[in-house]
Amino acid sequence: MQMHFSGIYAKAMEIFPYEKPNEHQFQIISKITQMPQKGSLLIESPTGSGKTIASMAAIMARLQEHEKLIIVTRTVSQMEAMLREWGRIINGQGEFSTFRQRVDGGLVPLIVPMLGKARLCKQLPVLEKTMGFPKSAVHVLCQSLPCDLYPKPGSKQGGDFQRLLKLNEKILGASKSGTHVLDRLVEEYTKMTACGYFKQRSFLKYASIIVATYPYLNDSMLKGLLKQANVELEDCYILVDEAHNLVNPTSISIEKSDLDIVQMLIGDFSVIKRLQFHIKFGKRVTPGMLGTDDEIALVKDTLTHCTQDLREKYKIAFTDLSHPKVIKVSTFLSRIYSGDIIAKAGTMEIITPTPADLILNLYGSTRIFMSGTFSPIEDYKKMFGLPKAQTLVSKEISLDNQYRAFLHYRGLGSAFKMRGIHMYNLFVRIITQLVATSPRHVMLLCPSYEFLQTLYDHLKDSIEGLMYEQKELPLTHYSNALKQATTRVVLLTVAGGRLSEGVEVVKDGNSMISMVIVVGLPLSPPSEDKAIIRQALAIASGDRRSASKFMQQIPAARKIRQAFGRTIRNKRDRGAMLILDYRAEEMLKADLKLRKVMDPDDMVAQVTQFFAGYQSIA
Repeated sequence: MQMHFSGIYAKAMEIFPYEKPNEHQFQIISKITQMPQKGSLLIESPTGSGKTIASMAAIMARLQEHEKLIIVTRTVSQMEAMLREWGRIINGQGEFSTFRQRVDGGLVPLIVPMLGKARLCKQLPVLEKTMGFPKSAVHVLCQSLPCDLYPKPGSKQGGDFQRLLKLNEKILGASKSGTHVLDRLVEEYTKMTACGYFKQRSFLKYASIIVATYPYLNDSMLKGLLKQANVELEDCYILVDEAHNLVNPTSISIEKSDLDIVQMLIGDFSVIKRLQFHIKFGKRVTPGMLGTDDEIALVKDTLTHCTQDLREKYKIAFTDLSHPKVIKVSTFLSRIYSGDIIAKAGTMEIITPTPADLILNLYGSTRIFMSGTFSPIEDYKKMFGLPKAQTLVSKEISLDNQYRAFLHYRGLGSAFKMRGIHMYNLFVRIITQLVATSPRHVMLLCPSYEFLQTLYDHLKDSIEGLMYEQKELPLTHYSNALKQATTRVVLLTVAGGRLSEGVEVVKDGNSMISMVIVVGLPLSPPSEDKAIIRQALAIASGDRRSASKFMQQIPAARKIRQAFGRTIRNKRDRGAMLILDYRAEEMLKADLKLRKVMDPDDMVAQVTQFFAGYQSIA
């Protein structure tokens, strides 16, 4: 039986690791502790307001012995923040040396992050090096390659609870020391004699908190997770982090050349032939047009679970299964029932469900959706299919420590038709002036990787300390570089990318980033795909105008807010948001509370005055 609100709130305050919550955290804890069981709640609170740790403390106060909290993040790298906050909560309740005694006394909820096979497979690094297998081939390798670590049917291994205790101690230690938690966990899994990927699943039944990524919101993956955790959906709290990202239907595609390669390597499967036929025409395709469920399952099993018997039957070489195009088609077929299939002149795409379709899978649980950018929140309720959901909008109390402006100057912007040597040179001149006014590190936010590379080529001879986002480098490479730097670093990154949303650069509780310059609005170009997605969102929300906003203005504002949140981590921090694109006047001025500046020199003077007396990175 749930305790009374006052009892839950008192318990939440005991769990909360700091002396007292700030205004945002107080509102969040109060709202969550009062919400009804099996209800829905949307929380909007500014980035850096401490909403994650407040939400976790409030839900942990509600958890009964048979219940679990499942935290869902967009990416694996964003799990890091959840593990850190759990560590702060547990470290705040007692000395590290008493951790095991507190667990035995039922005072500490254990946590398990769900890491993928590519991170935990011990054979993959060897096969990458010796045979050139890509990481994406790991699912084929796991099912098809003989592996001594693969769990035998019916086999049981003891000591799982003790191993999970040890992993949780590593999370606590990493959280306290400020080191990268996920890297430490991968090291520990690698030391185990058993398969780390399957071992983490055996830990689920002992954990009270599970951290997973968005794919686990899909029906089949969610059911599998619940089964392994030995819990019913009705006994779960689902906390979705940065839930605004759910209103981003994505697509996965294949091309005719992919199918031709697959046919050449594995033979004439009827499903592959039908895919080759329908991909020629611009139309919607249903799974039934490609084959029966059994026919589709046969191809999927052949590509992803190719045992020795299957390989001999169809004369398939094992190395063929790791071919990038085979993996691409295999991934496509694995999602063939999860969205709308659109064929168009040589390409076929599966567009993932609208958020309402995903959230329907969570019905019966207690659902909390958290974001720094649920604006307008009523539109999000429509998109989520939750018209009766409770809401909490905890707005910024003061903008005194923030300077927000856009520059309306000579048509400056990133529209494709405007890009040219003159525009890039103009960007360089203005950026160079603005960077010089920043007392700490600067983030330059670009609309795409292509734009980023071109801008970097123009900037590299004009600005010292220039770095740019490279997909192959981990987040820790950048966060460590910025923390260790003794002079200002200017980091070129992509709006909505790993760095703009995931990098955390804090020293002694203070942000080391003081300025975000948005070099052109992060707007996606129009396309046939976008039109299909807009139509799906319009149907889901019942509002065509709202759907259009979700395709352009809302994602752009969200990406900018997320990046700007890196500058404000406490009340002492100051941050400047500078948008170099005239289109911000119509699209973002009101939403982001921007002032309009007509001349670059005026913007430089205003920012200089804003940062007067603010401590520099040195």
